[in-house]
Amino acid sequence: MNIITIDTGTTNTRVYLWRDDLCLDHEKRSVGVRNTSIDGNNNKIISAIGSAYSELIDRNNLHDSDVDLILASGMITSNLGLVDLPHLVAPVGLDEFSKSITSKRFDLISRSNPIYFIPGVKNIDFFDSVNLHRNDFMRGEEVEVIGMIPQISVDNQTIIALPGSHSKYVEIDRKGRIVSCFTTMAGEILEVVTTNTILSSSLEKSFCSDLRKESLLKGFRMSMEFGVSRSLFAVRALDIQAGEAIEELTSFSLGVVIASDVQALLGKYEQRDSESFSIVVAGHGVFSDALYLCLKDTFKNASISRHVYEEDKPLSGTGAIAVAKKSGLISGLVQGK
Repeated sequence: MNIITIDTGTTNTRVYLWRDDLCLDHEKRSVGVRNTSIDGNNNKIISAIGSAYSELIDRNNLHDSDVDLILASGMITSNLGLVDLPHLVAPVGLDEFSKSITSKRFDLISRSNPIYFIPGVKNIDFFDSVNLHRNDFMRGEEVEVIGMIPQISVDNQTIIALPGSHSKYVEIDRKGRIVSCFTTMAGEILEVVTTNTILSSSLEKSFCSDLRKESLLKGFRMSMEFGVSRSLFAVRALDIQAGEAIEELTSFSLGVVIASDVQALLGKYEQRDSESFSIVVAGHGVFSDALYLCLKDTFKNASISRHVYEEDKPLSGTGAIAVAKKSGLISGLVQGK
């Protein structure tokens, strides 16, 4: 069975070709819902997906009619995407997702198949103006979490950390349902600090690529005690007065910023020394490595683990296909052949 999955974000769109559960190939376009916001229409998204789709099937000696199913998730289901779907309200699991898929045809993308869209998730069904921290939502990360759940152990309350420009912390229950999420701007804040502040010269406008654990935790612990703003200026002191190497400075600054995420976790989950919950840090790279170390330094008795997923099986597609299987879309296609 040939399946296409589409993952559209704010600035990028990725289109994947799957043969059953194996990802064979993919195409990326530097187009996302940001373009809709700027242009006032979604023409660039349709064009980008159409060209990526055509290139994928051509390169793999397929025709449009050879594709059995097209699935889409992420910001493509927002008012700036192709179909504006309301968020599902947590708690939600495979059952709720499978019953909420919406299809629509876009002949400029495929004349043979409609596209099946999977909605995002929000914490609550109203805006809480008193408890602002309760208001959060996501589009895209929910299918990544659905894709991850079968690959990890979910024996108790589990928080899945998805670090990035906008990091997501997604809570799932023992039944594998998404209970809530919250978002931070850790990655974007680090980018601004690194490239557009007085610290840019000290950090040489470069991000941490060679993580130094001691410096990371030094920055993290200072920030936990004295706050992000005060601790960031210590980068300049470490540079000017102590002559620290660039690897130490970038590691220190990364720890400072990550502390704000951990403070948010502490605010939401008061069981700092409890064994009643687990945290799984997903993804590859320095940011994930650093977050894992900082969480281990804070939540002494909780289970903190890493989940490095296979590069050739992107979680967005794995989750979307799991939803399609639950809905009967895939079994129905197989029976019809």
